[in-house]
Amino acid sequence: QGVTDGLTKAQIHNKLLRGMVEIVGEGFEEGLSTIITPHLQRAVYNPDAKNATMEEIVESALMGVVTSGALKGGFGTGDGMSNMMDKRSEAKKSGAYRECGN
Repeated sequence: QGVTDGLTKAQIHNKLLRGMVEIVGEGFEEGLSTIITPHLQRAVYNPDAKNATMEEIVESALMGVVTSGALKGGFGTGDGMSNMMDKRSEAKKSGAYRECGN
């Protein structure tokens, strides 16, 4: 549900490229969040909140990229395993699959 969702679904069909754009988009969102947070703090409850430094913004963006990449890799593997198990179940139902020793 990020900034790049519309772009990636409507214009980019290559799964790998779409994943990369989503990962970079997550980094962008984290960096933007780091920029905006002190302004919101000053407006709501902390008049002394300091602006984020460039180092903090870059660090947040990189952490967003790394975390998103790690999670996408994990979910992608899970999806592949799930698909394999679904196919195995379908094969068992149709009688096309036999367990070892049966």
